[in-house]
Amino acid sequence: MNKTNKIVIYASCLAAIAAIILVSVLIIHSFNNTNKKQSLESYGIVKKVNNDSIVVEDPNTNQEKTNLTEDTEVYREGDLIYVQVEDNKIKTHEVVIDNYNSKTNTTTVPTTTIIVDTTTVTSTPQVKTTQAVDKDSEILKYLEGENENIKSLNNSESFKDKAKKVFITIVDFIFYDGQIKGITFKELRASTKAKVIYYALIIDSGIESKFPKYKENIGDKYKDIKAKLTIKFLELKTEVCAKSGDDCETIKNDLAVLKKALNITWDFIKDAFVYIKDLSIPKIKSLYESFRG
Repeated sequence: MNKTNKIVIYASCLAAIAAIILVSVLIIHSFNNTNKKQSLESYGIVKKVNNDSIVVEDPNTNQEKTNLTEDTEVYREGDLIYVQVEDNKIKTHEVVIDNYNSKTNTTTVPTTTIIVDTTTVTSTPQVKTTQAVDKDSEILKYLEGENENIKSLNNSESFKDKAKKVFITIVDFIFYDGQIKGITFKELRASTKAKVIYYALIIDSGIESKFPKYKENIGDKYKDIKAKLTIKFLELKTEVCAKSGDDCETIKNDLAVLKKALNITWDFIKDAFVYIKDLSIPKIKSLYESFRG
């Protein structure tokens, strides 16, 4: 065999080996892709519960999809749920709102509904004036001081009356156009509004720990205030975090504190839906996403 033939044979062998390696790589890649679990998150309304699956309607397309699940007894028709699905099998889920359809059709909003801040939100950068910054700082300084005062209160009736007045002042400031130091809630930046509500919840909890049921005789509009404040906080968190930045991290940290200190759960939030006019799925999803993180 001459030298030329040897080179041809050698080159042919290398080509064959390379082809085998390439085919092997493609087969392995295809196998991995085939066996790779596909995960997704979604929202849907439970339309039917079967023995080993549930039929969920996509609220955006109204299309129905059947997902396998081993725990069919935890699902109820009509619930709006959040699910994590892997290969068409539900791995985790949470009921976002129970019996969603009936509540959206029949819910009436009490006269003590939260007053919505109608200030137009714009993404256009605005120059912060010295006056605006001073107002935010002034209000936060006031609330920090009142929070410290509440911590020092004893359990006497005179201190209880003082605590009530502080609570009423703060709630009226947030929801009923009240003023603190001549400033209204609407004049504050969104991040400051969220901090105000954070302090309101902490102060309320502090008073409650010393004077349980202290709100029993101060008017219907102050009932369920923890729920109303929490809803407002989540709405502001969505607004603030849409712009990201340090303010978003601050409000996330505040939410983590509130969840732990005040035992705020999603079940607690759902009970507050009666105070929301807009029970559309986008609104509920927004609140749920805000609550999750």
